[in-house]
Amino acid sequence: MQVRHATADDRPALQHLYDEHLMFVRSADRRIRRLPEIVWNGRQGGEVWVGEVQQRVVGYVSTWLRNDEQWGRTVWIDHMAVDAHHPYPGLGRRLIEAVRAAAVQFECGVLAADVPQRNPIEQAFWLALGAQRVNHRGAPGCDVMRLIP
Repeated sequence: MQVRHATADDRPALQHLYDEHLMFVRSADRRIRRLPEIVWNGRQGGEVWVGEVQQRVVGYVSTWLRNDEQWGRTVWIDHMAVDAHHPYPGLGRRLIEAVRAAAVQFECGVLAADVPQRNPIEQAFWLALGAQRVNHRGAPGCDVMRLIP
């Protein structure tokens, strides 16, 4: 498994993973809405990493850099999804490790993410990484999780 920056050729796979993830999280919480393409395809000032196995994209994480009033330079994780039908142990952690390395390089003190409150798998994933639930100011139905790089 390798983690690399996404390219334009990855767009169909990113769309598929996003749609699959959305279907899963919406089954638990109908408040979750489709996000603009920019979230999974990268926004200006952001980056998208993909996890790849045998030249097949099996997961991604999209980020953007933000100057947060409370935390300073922050890498905000817009979205993350992994292939639910062919799990690759450690893929999510490897994607976050790539983001952590970039955060250190860009001198960011915090990684932050909106994590759905009704998704115990995602909640457990972030807590296992050492993230702290800091408040409920995130997107509707989400907790903000903070992780120190």
